Amino acid sequence: MIHHTDCGMLTFSDDELKAQIHEEVGLKPHFSMESFSDLEEDVRQSMARIQASPFVPHKESVRGFVYEVETGRLRDVTLPIHRSAWKGFSQKFVCRTLHRASPLRDDERRSKSLHAA
Repeated sequence: MIHHTDCGMLTFSDDELKAQIHEEVGLKPHFSMESFSDLEEDVRQSMARIQASPFVPHKESVRGFVYEVETGRLRDVTLPIHRSAWKGFSQKFVCRTLHRASPLRDDERRSKSLHAA
């Protein structure tokens, strides 16, 4: 999942665009335009949608990035660890997603859990 800086979706809100369309053509769209104000948070939301989708069969390595148009740099975006960021998702989904997103390899994870016991 890659978003980019200087994205047009950052330049408006859904309500503003719907009002402008209504003013120009007389109809107000009933659907969301999916605009956003926080680039990295929208990447995280998109990653979570992919993880939650029953239509994506292989979700083991879902990753997110922001392509910086100005520098050509690709910035890694990680899923949040804090509980409040996962509000609305099932506990099973959160645990599975965080397990897959963990930077620790399985042997490191086992070692840490053994030392914590």
